Amino acid sequence: MFNLVVPLACAYICLKILENPSCTVTWFGAVGIINGLLSLAYGAFAVCVGVGVLALLTSCRGTEWRCSLPKVTTRIVALTTGFAIPLFIWIGICVSVAGGYYNAEVAMLRQFLWLLDAARLGVRGFFVSLSTTLSKLEFW
Repeated sequence: MFNLVVPLACAYICLKILENPSCTVTWFGAVGIINGLLSLAYGAFAVCVGVGVLALLTSCRGTEWRCSLPKVTTRIVALTTGFAIPLFIWIGICVSVAGGYYNAEVAMLRQFLWLLDAARLGVRGFFVSLSTTLSKLEFW
């Protein structure tokens, strides 16, 4: 079910930001917190945060809204911090109750982290790693 909701949530966030990039900092923080909570159930909701950042940066082009660096930065920080808060609270709960935190998707599959690993290889190494990873995906 969540694999259908994530693209819809991303489209909604993108639409709201592109329609009104001057949404309040509180709105961006709330969207971040909601996505952070949802990502505890389904990690792909992290994509919505990236979409929100890109939509905000895109909305600065050809708009009457004054996109000053402090306004944009404040909204990006609110979005990403709001997203991180539920995750760090959950990790804190796990550490205090169980003595540690383990994420199998990150530990075994290196999800999202493979991009950082590939970036350390340089430009050529990054694209080799990217093509290798994409060639493993089955699209049909």
